[in-house]
Amino acid sequence: MVKLIGVSQNLHAPNTGDLKLSRLAEVVEHIHTHLDDPLRVDDLARLAGLTLPQFDRRIRKVFRLSAKQFVMKCRIEEATCLLAESDHQPIGEIALACGFSDQSAFTRQFKVTTGLPPGEFRIQM
Repeated sequence: MVKLIGVSQNLHAPNTGDLKLSRLAEVVEHIHTHLDDPLRVDDLARLAGLTLPQFDRRIRKVFRLSAKQFVMKCRIEEATCLLAESDHQPIGEIALACGFSDQSAFTRQFKVTTGLPPGEFRIQM
C-alpha cells in the first residue's frame, strides 16, 4: 500500500495585505502549470521578486521543503494523479508531462519517493 501525505496552507490570506505570500502563491501556481518545463529555482526566485536565499527560506517556511524539493514534490504528485487516472497513457509520456528528462529518471525518482516503480503504483491504484 502506498500512502502520500501533504500539507495545505492558504497563501491568499484575506485582509493581510501580505504581498510576499501573494507573490509566492503566483510562483506556486506557475510551478503547477509549467511542470513540463525545466523549472530552475533561480528563475522561480526571480519570478517571486526575491533573491535565491530569500525564496528558499520562504518556501521552507511555508512547505517545510527546499524549493528544489517542492518542485519535485509537485512533479511526483502530478505523476501519481496521471498514473491513477489513466491505464493507457504510456509512462514515458507521463514522465515528460511532469518535467522529467526521460522515463528512467522518472522511474528512479518515483520509486525513491513512493517506494514503488510507476508501473507497480498504477497496478495498485
